[in-house]
Amino acid sequence: MYVGDWRVFTPKIDYEKCTKCWLCVAYCPEAALSKGEEGPQLGPRFC
Repeated sequence: MYVGDWRVFTPKIDYEKCTKCWLCVAYCPEAALSKGEEGPQLGPRFC
């Protein structure tokens, strides 16, 4: 079962405040974030 199948709240990324330091990608416990052109991208199955 994936977290995305039963979650109630979905995280939001504020791209205006994002500095693309990629610390969120490095520290995400489920590796649900990936690097995208605009900034971090959420993997809906794992987050």
